[in-house]
Amino acid sequence: MDWMRRRAESITDKLVTNVLTAGVIAVGLAVWKFLTSGFGPDTVVLFLVTIAAVMVTLGETRRFLLAQRRARQLTNEQLEQQIRGWLYRDKFSIKNDPRDDAFFQFSATDEVGRTVTISRPRGHPVFLLVAVHLTLSPEDREIIGAMPTEEQDLFHADLRIELQRSGFGFLLTGRPMETIQVIDSVPCDETLTEAALLLSVLRIRKALDLVREIASRRMRPYAALASQSAVPLPTPPGPTQTPGRPPTRAWTG
Repeated sequence: MDWMRRRAESITDKLVTNVLTAGVIAVGLAVWKFLTSGFGPDTVVLFLVTIAAVMVTLGETRRFLLAQRRARQLTNEQLEQQIRGWLYRDKFSIKNDPRDDAFFQFSATDEVGRTVTISRPRGHPVFLLVAVHLTLSPEDREIIGAMPTEEQDLFHADLRIELQRSGFGFLLTGRPMETIQVIDSVPCDETLTEAALLLSVLRIRKALDLVREIASRRMRPYAALASQSAVPLPTPPGPTQTPGRPPTRAWTG
């Protein structure tokens, strides 16, 4: 399991540090003993202990560095399979979504239907990108279109400020707004673990909650105005909307 591997790496780090410290202490004791009492049997023992400590330290350090190097040298295919394995284990379904500007890209959907896109861009291969795409419904776009231009600008500014403050990349398209893309980045190195990837997915979900909260606050005063100016159309069967509240549930990602 991933937590066991991280625990083993932590133990190895501590072991290397402790052995190196013991080696330094042994060398100091051996030198002190030699200077104070000459080259006796106990001094030989100290020197042997010192040599053993140094050999163990070098061996453990070499093994640890090789393990880290192998983690960094995964091919793109191996890395993609590793990530897919993590997501399958957490009950995500996977769908290929290749792009020419990425080594790999696919979408992952959890058990309740929330989808994220995971890719490794060719231009920045040191990062994995975890992204979500929101497409506003026609009703939502109609409400945004009913806003004055100044209010639409404030809506855009709110989204930009809050997403930047949270550390996300983003792309807002359309006027009135049509799509919102929120992007998180995960370092693609030895720190990339199942926990790090799932944490990024969780951060993206929190970003979506933030976007929906801002949209609801900005769109609520104009929902009634948009419904009054719209041409009445037959309403398909489905859950009823609360009067005056924008239908943000119709957003799809």
